[in-house]
Amino acid sequence: MASDFAFTHKHYVPIIKTKAGERWALSHLTTRSQLTPLLELHAHKRKGVATHAGDICKDLASAWGTDGPVFLDTIWLNGSTGNPRVIADVFAAARNHGLQAIPVVRVSYDAPTLAQIRAVIDEDDREVMLRLTQSDLASTSAIRRTLDALKAAHHDVHLLVVYQCSPMNLASDVPRVPNLHDWRTFTAASGAFPRSLITLPQGIWHSLPRTDWTSWEPAVAAGQLARRPTFGDYTIRDPGAPADFGDPIVNVRYTSDTHWTVRVGGKHRAGASIQMKQICQDLIARPEYSGQQYSAGDAELHSTAQPRTPPGGPTQWLQWCVSHHLVFVVDQIQQHPSL
Repeated sequence: MASDFAFTHKHYVPIIKTKAGERWALSHLTTRSQLTPLLELHAHKRKGVATHAGDICKDLASAWGTDGPVFLDTIWLNGSTGNPRVIADVFAAARNHGLQAIPVVRVSYDAPTLAQIRAVIDEDDREVMLRLTQSDLASTSAIRRTLDALKAAHHDVHLLVVYQCSPMNLASDVPRVPNLHDWRTFTAASGAFPRSLITLPQGIWHSLPRTDWTSWEPAVAAGQLARRPTFGDYTIRDPGAPADFGDPIVNVRYTSDTHWTVRVGGKHRAGASIQMKQICQDLIARPEYSGQQYSAGDAELHSTAQPRTPPGGPTQWLQWCVSHHLVFVVDQIQQHPSL
């Protein structure tokens, strides 16, 4: 395969939904060389897959650019067994818009889907990512069968082990990874942010633990693992399917060293958006706030705290906090004294 793309344990693989908020955060990112996003394409209720994929890949190419690769996961479009038509449509759209898309595959994908992914690999001359759950590590025959169907050697495959909502257990699981040193890259990821904030009391700040980071960092920094995995997370989202419409509440999800500083308000549709003004005013006075120059999202949070600016809406609140999170985690990894 032609690509020389690779990275070490000091890289970062955020697992990102493809909604407008995340695309804005990617478009305003200045530390792109230090991370490679895994993009989970969201479904669309009214558009067909080909049309939707074309629109999203166009937007992603504009937001991320066409110079660097991305991992592209179609799970929310094709389900756990896959769908060759979906794979063909999505990667044709990515190709048409110049997006350097590396397909993500699961051991649960059926033979026709794997054959279609193999065709994508051949046409684009890129690698593939194998996405495993913690329990998949014991399924060595399924892993082997998947690689055989793809006609892929280990050195052409980016390995991702995902813990979903659970903390990582690297000390126990890294030794279980088959052919540990042969994979092109090796990433471990989990998602600690809760699915909903609706039960949190309003008007006060909450500290939610980043157990994704605090279960990865000590294990990797200790230097005792046979191979140190790259860090992956779901930014300030949970690992489930992207939320579709609903009635979101006013909220800020601000990433700090070991926790998220979170505050919630009333419902957006009930007219509570104005509460974001006070929340931002309180946030920028807190010690966790990184300053308006830190990221594009931080600049918007600071601006929103000013008297004459609008409070924004759910898409903006999320994009500001995703923007801060991406920059913060890159800094956290790159500046760590023991990594």
